[in-house]
Amino acid sequence: MENGDKVHNVRKDNTNSPLKATSPVKDERFSLIRRSLRLGGHETPKSKDKRGKEADPVSPTKDPNEDKEVGQIPKATTAKDSGTGTQSVNIKPNFSFSRTSLLESTRKKSEVKDKCNGLNLIQEDDSSGKSDVHGHGATVEVVAPLSVMEIHELIRENMLSKAFQHLRLLEKEIPTAGSTDVNETASTEIMRKWKDVQLLYHNFTEQIQSIVTDSLNSSETNAELFHSMMDIIEEEENIHSVNEETEYASTYEFLVKPQKWKCLWEKTIQKNIQQRIQKYIILQEERTESQLAVNLGYLRKQVVTDISTVKNNLQKCYPEKYRILDMYVKHFHEIISSNLRELLEKQMEYNELYAVLDWAVNTYPSEEVLRHEDLQPDVNVENLGQLLDQTTMDKLKNDYCEAVQRKIRKWMDNLIKLEQNKWSSENSPEILNNYYHSPLHIDVQMMIGQHMKNAEKIDNHLRNKLCIICMEEAKHFVSRIPNIVEDWAMNDVAGQNISRLLGHLLAIINSFQDLKSGLTQLDNLHLTNHEEMERAVDDALESFNKLILSQFKVKTQIHFEKLMTRLWISDSEGFEEIMTVINELSLHIKKMKQPAKSNLVQLIHYHIVKEYIVQVMKKKKSYKKSITCEKAAKRILEQSDAIKEIFNGLGSTAEWLNNAVIYISNIIGQNDKKMIQEKVITLNEEYPDVSAEHISAILHYRRALSNKTKRKILKHFEKLPKKDMPKNRMLFSEINVHSTAACLPYV
Repeated sequence: MENGDKVHNVRKDNTNSPLKATSPVKDERFSLIRRSLRLGGHETPKSKDKRGKEADPVSPTKDPNEDKEVGQIPKATTAKDSGTGTQSVNIKPNFSFSRTSLLESTRKKSEVKDKCNGLNLIQEDDSSGKSDVHGHGATVEVVAPLSVMEIHELIRENMLSKAFQHLRLLEKEIPTAGSTDVNETASTEIMRKWKDVQLLYHNFTEQIQSIVTDSLNSSETNAELFHSMMDIIEEEENIHSVNEETEYASTYEFLVKPQKWKCLWEKTIQKNIQQRIQKYIILQEERTESQLAVNLGYLRKQVVTDISTVKNNLQKCYPEKYRILDMYVKHFHEIISSNLRELLEKQMEYNELYAVLDWAVNTYPSEEVLRHEDLQPDVNVENLGQLLDQTTMDKLKNDYCEAVQRKIRKWMDNLIKLEQNKWSSENSPEILNNYYHSPLHIDVQMMIGQHMKNAEKIDNHLRNKLCIICMEEAKHFVSRIPNIVEDWAMNDVAGQNISRLLGHLLAIINSFQDLKSGLTQLDNLHLTNHEEMERAVDDALESFNKLILSQFKVKTQIHFEKLMTRLWISDSEGFEEIMTVINELSLHIKKMKQPAKSNLVQLIHYHIVKEYIVQVMKKKKSYKKSITCEKAAKRILEQSDAIKEIFNGLGSTAEWLNNAVIYISNIIGQNDKKMIQEKVITLNEEYPDVSAEHISAILHYRRALSNKTKRKILKHFEKLPKKDMPKNRMLFSEINVHSTAACLPYV
């Protein structure tokens, strides 16, 4: 070598001394450094001077065929630029290039010394890894990259900045798009280097993902680590962004493509949030109705914990420009919304649908999550908007209403089955405060009240809609019970079912009355709905009364047929049987609540009086002797008093019924024509609906009266003034006179 020229082998020490790269290499085409530089170097190929002539080689001992060899260990040498006082570094790669191609590429850019200055890599405090070139006081230091395994270990130990510097050195050894003239062996070596670089970039990618994923699981964070991670993310983006636009990118596969780590970093944040949220917003195949509500409770705690971690730990680890807290809150909001929308596409029960409604409307935007004291004042709720859009919310509410309707129907079917089981059992109905008791009204009121209360927590529109649904289903339920009871009674065998059912039926009547009065206490029940429900209950109670009366008729009709016969005056067995049935019924009626009790008592009272008069109107017997008529009248009067007494004991308010039988008794028992006529007038005044046919049938008992006298009485009756009769006081008009009952034509 010439004086002043020195050749230094650049080697890498095994120590972990820090490396410093002040700037990336400006000229990609000159970056031919390889990792094996630390093992020693070769001389550079001959270069041409500015006149196109070959320059003298750096070393006079250089083999002239050396530039054609492949696979030799390259050497890094320094050459003095005469007259300038500067030094340059010539680097021979570990693969062979065409001499012409390399020299042309070199001439297009700049002098060798400029390339060395552009490299600008300095290894501090590492005497084994640098080469000092002495001449006119100038020094250039060249650093060789670590091996792939060593860089990998740096990445694994989170020494990201140092690892990235050496990765970049390794990447510089790959020729750029301009270096195209390589032989087959060199091309293989290039691809091997390219795969090494790609593998290390992949390791970096995995490590970034790991750091981001683990960041929410730790209460302590390494701010320096996150800063270095974001620095290399930005540096990589600046270095490789040009590759997206280069014309060589599609031609030369060995060019390192942009890693897009910034996009990867944010997607990893999103994926991490998705994984943390998705385990709570799921529907298991085997689940209880409350499972989703429990999971959403856990989600509430998880969201608060994670965002608190970002606020207290991660926020200080990222540069302020990233606004990391706002980013995490935004992604949490969007991912929760997306998962809930996906969840709503599945079949859900009403409890699950309400759990989602309540969580989205009440829990999420409240102090339980977004406005939690641990997150304030940093989390800006107003900028997030609604968790679920209006279309999704409308669908959710509709699905919830439909699910509630299905649930109510199923629930009411079960209530009916429970009632039917009671009817079949030998057990007596429950008695509470001396009244028959059924919890039906409590169940229905709780059902309506609870759904109204839940809906009111969401909004008034849902409450009103659900109110209509609940009341419709309640009305349907109330209307079904009488039909079911009637079907039960129609299958009665020897009257056993109705006897067993009566107490339970009266308990249902009491319960329905409580339901009617209890609905008025629901403040959020619309007036129209309340009135419709009242009518439904009234209709049901009327149906119950008709059913009880029909069964009462069945049990008493046979005994009524024994009245007004030849044996009736001396034998009162038939009437006593009727009174026995009334007394048995009265024991049950006394355990009824008002006003249903009074309504039923009046209904039965009316039927007894009416049916008694019906027997009088039938042509069963007439009496020729006055004394016999008097006995018949006395018997009628006695039985009338007995009827009056028993119904007074039951609290009947239909006192207007009591005199009807008494007046008939007075007509039958009178012998004087004028007195009979006066009694007829009295009967007409109090019961204007009595007709001439009814009077004729009554007079039939007085066989001693001549037909002429009877006609006079009837004519006089026809002339009597008639007054209007209220519908609730109609008695005789409801009684059809038997065609053979009239003793004679009255006209």
